[in-house]
Amino acid sequence: MSGCKREILRRWAWDEYLKELAAAEGMSEGEPSRLDEVKAALLRLGETWRPKPFAPAAAGVRSQEDEAELLAA
Repeated sequence: MSGCKREILRRWAWDEYLKELAAAEGMSEGEPSRLDEVKAALLRLGETWRPKPFAPAAAGVRSQEDEAELLAA
């Protein structure tokens, strides 16, 4: 079940990130972004969410295990 929650939060984080980008470009008329809340929820599940600047169409989510592997490599 935790895997499903993580995937939902990852997608939600990406949606909220896109809202922030749209607002920064003056295109937003909807609800304010809740990215900070979604990132906090992911953090409680052991993940840190960051968009990948070189891949604007894909969200970048890293778990603590992923970061440990990167540091060990």
